[in-house]
Amino acid sequence: MFHTTKIIIPCLFSKSQDRLDNFILLKYYSELFNEINTLNIYYNKYFWYSKMKFDYINKYGKDDLNFEQGQFKLIEEGEQYENVDWSIIEDIHKQFET
Repeated sequence: MFHTTKIIIPCLFSKSQDRLDNFILLKYYSELFNEINTLNIYYNKYFWYSKMKFDYINKYGKDDLNFEQGQFKLIEEGEQYENVDWSIIEDIHKQFET
């Protein structure tokens, strides 16, 4: 596993769609996590989105929902942060390569 201390929200829900739920919570309700720094929220968003993409492609065999574009937008989002550790994003990407 990679930088496990950086992925600080391993599972917020126990139901089968936890990947989507975690991503939505982090994307649209990040203010609920005031005690967590912005970069860790960003790393977690990228982690859960990547896992959701990976699981979908493994189940259905193709990216017909255009997850790749969404992942690219998340990478662009990271460019707004001055101190992003891109090696964390790279490690997450490698973990979920399809």
